[in-house]
Amino acid sequence: MRFMKITKIKPKSLAKVMGAVYVVIGLVLGIFFAAGAPFSSDVPSPAWMYGMGAVIILPIVYGIMGLILGWFVAVVYNTVSKKFGGVEIETE
Repeated sequence: MRFMKITKIKPKSLAKVMGAVYVVIGLVLGIFFAAGAPFSSDVPSPAWMYGMGAVIILPIVYGIMGLILGWFVAVVYNTVSKKFGGVEIETE
């Protein structure tokens, strides 16, 4: 076992990863929202159309939020880790 310390995170790197993770979360939530929307077999109701829109809109919105939050978290982490030290992780 070896201990390593994360002392700095590149904001762009974390933003990309969190953006991708949030897109997946938004897609899953959009699918659940669309599945819960009522629809008719003949003519789609407006609620069903909004539900299908959620499958497109939620991943985009969540992805943008993930990018912004990822960048922000990395900047704050880098600032705090200078004063208190980094996070120790254990590797093999």
